[in-house]
Amino acid sequence: MKKDFKEESYTADSWKVFKDALLKAQEVLNNENATQEEVNQAYGALKEATDALKTKTTTPSEEETKGDKLGNTNGQGDNQKGQTTQERNAINRNKSKVKTGDDMKVVPYALLMMAAAGGYVTVCRINKEN
Repeated sequence: MKKDFKEESYTADSWKVFKDALLKAQEVLNNENATQEEVNQAYGALKEATDALKTKTTTPSEEETKGDKLGNTNGQGDNQKGQTTQERNAINRNKSKVKTGDDMKVVPYALLMMAAAGGYVTVCRINKEN
C-alpha cells in the first residue's frame, strides 16, 4: 500500500473517508486485544478508502489560459499558436511515437535463422567427416 498520502492532492470528500478509515485502523492497531476479524475489517475499510481516493483536478489559471490562447508557443513554432499547454504536450507526445503499422517482432525469427544456420553447419561437418 502506498504510504505518502498528502491531503492537498485529494478531494475533500474522499480524503475524509480515507482519514476516518485510517484513524479506525490505527485504533485497531493500538488495541492489543483486537481480534483478527477486527484487523481484517479495518484493513479492508482502509484499502477501500485508499482505492476510492480521488485526486484533485487542476485547471490552468485564467492568465495561463489567456496567454496560451494569445499565441504563447514557448518556442514550439508557429504551427501551435492558439493552443493550450496541455494541447501542445499531447501533440508532442504523439510526435515522439512513430507508428509504422508493422507489429512483427524480428528477433525471434533472427534467432531461429541463426539456430538453423548452426544446425546446417553441424550437419555439413558431420557429413564431411564420414
